[in-house]
Amino acid sequence: MYIAEVSPQESRGLLVTINNCAITSGQLLASLVDGAFSKDHMHGWRYMLGIAAVPSIIQFVGFLFMPESPRWLIGKGRYEEALAALRRVRGPNDNIQAEFQAIQDNCTEVELNNDGSSVIRRVLANPSLRLALLVGCSLQMIQQIAGINTVMYYSASIIEMSGVRDKSQVIWLSAATSAMNAVCSFLGLLFVERVGRRKLTLFSLFGVICSLTLLAVSFQLADMHAPALSFHDPAAHGTVCDTFSTCSGCISSSQCGYCFEDMGNRNYNGTCLLMDPHRNDLSVGGACNSTTLQPHVTWAFDWCPSLYSWMTFGGLLLYLFCFAPGMGSMPWTINSEIYPLWARSTCYSVATSLNWLFNFIVSLTFLDLMQALTKQGAFYLYDGLAVAGFVFLFLMLPETKGVSLEDVEDLFGHPWWRDATTSAEKKTVQYQTAVECSMKNSEDLKLSSLEKNQENQPKK
Repeated sequence: MYIAEVSPQESRGLLVTINNCAITSGQLLASLVDGAFSKDHMHGWRYMLGIAAVPSIIQFVGFLFMPESPRWLIGKGRYEEALAALRRVRGPNDNIQAEFQAIQDNCTEVELNNDGSSVIRRVLANPSLRLALLVGCSLQMIQQIAGINTVMYYSASIIEMSGVRDKSQVIWLSAATSAMNAVCSFLGLLFVERVGRRKLTLFSLFGVICSLTLLAVSFQLADMHAPALSFHDPAAHGTVCDTFSTCSGCISSSQCGYCFEDMGNRNYNGTCLLMDPHRNDLSVGGACNSTTLQPHVTWAFDWCPSLYSWMTFGGLLLYLFCFAPGMGSMPWTINSEIYPLWARSTCYSVATSLNWLFNFIVSLTFLDLMQALTKQGAFYLYDGLAVAGFVFLFLMLPETKGVSLEDVEDLFGHPWWRDATTSAEKKTVQYQTAVECSMKNSEDLKLSSLEKNQENQPKK
């Protein structure tokens, strides 16, 4: 919100997107730190947490040198400070008087229309602002229910569930997904001002839908072609683990795991054993117990050997390739643009709170969803929610590219079923067409008048 308020109109989307690129770059750096300390099982987690204090301190010091938002200062009547802040963020040689006057006029209009009620009540009483808040909150909600933080938080688990066995390889493949997220976030810098917010958001969400389908199909294929249990270990007799006939059935139970030996040529000598309630990396009895576990024997408590690991990893990369440039940054960019000054901080806070609420809900329920719906079922659910979100945004999301913060409210001032998908560019074309028609009509009128005058003149 701060970046949007201090940015020039022509580069506002670019600068807000840069902020998102910084976030994804930080996530990449964090994953590399995780990989570097992953071998230290005693103190590695302490270094991971402790090092995070360094960028926090740098950011705090940087905040001390930030100027206050000129729009906020003008809203408080502190005009001299606002002019100084504008000069500081625009440069000493820029002409800031026109921008200052436009912001001041907007603040004056807001004060005249202020009836003394709370901001949120005034927002809900205004049909166009109510629609803007609905769209802003929906963007943040759809960003989360499309499953982004299940991919970011559980990427290592998803990769492991696809059948990758080596722990170190799992961590570094997870870092590769973070790298894809960071690199593709910079694609948003290239397209946000060229393509526009609406198109970038919709294309991004369509790609997310395709990649979620690919993830779901990869897990479904792995489930359908899971290896059968070659024998039933006596250690599992009398337990729920003794009732399964395939690896996929075995790991579907939270109490069991698959203990197997790779015989080569996709042949596995495996059984289903009860998992140690205190350590999920060991079984209760059998070949995968702590006293009998051999190097050539593998214990898999939530995955099966699969030929489709590449498809799952490819689905993760495709997901982040599509998500990062659009759905990763556009909800923040659009939310920073669609509210008037007097309501911006309140509406932006409501939308941000909704983002974190659904972040919490999705990340909290992901593992339980996989238990209840299977892995592919969970991703089909996110896929369906993303499709519903796409339909909603296609109908309701206007284009804010090239529209000043003081004029964006007008985009939501019409019924959504009549013109909700009209972009700023289309309005400009319509306006130019109307002007051209008016000029043509004027010329036709002049020509008609001239011809009539010639007809009324006596013939020589």
